[in-house]
Amino acid sequence: MTRPVIVHLKDVSRKGIFHEFGVDFEELTDGVGNYTIAIIEWEDGILEGVPVHKVQFVTPTTVEADR
Repeated sequence: MTRPVIVHLKDVSRKGIFHEFGVDFEELTDGVGNYTIAIIEWEDGILEGVPVHKVQFVTPTTVEADR
């Protein structure tokens, strides 16, 4: 099930659609670190994985009111 979200990035907040959770990794000096991401579809159709702590789920009426 997809849900509308607002993703809070460094200097801007963007509207998108959440599709599902995934896993990404980062190579560290002592091995590999895994972390959870949210797969987001932006308004232009591009998909991107973002850290889950940046995602705010909103009701559809909240997103529509901002447009």
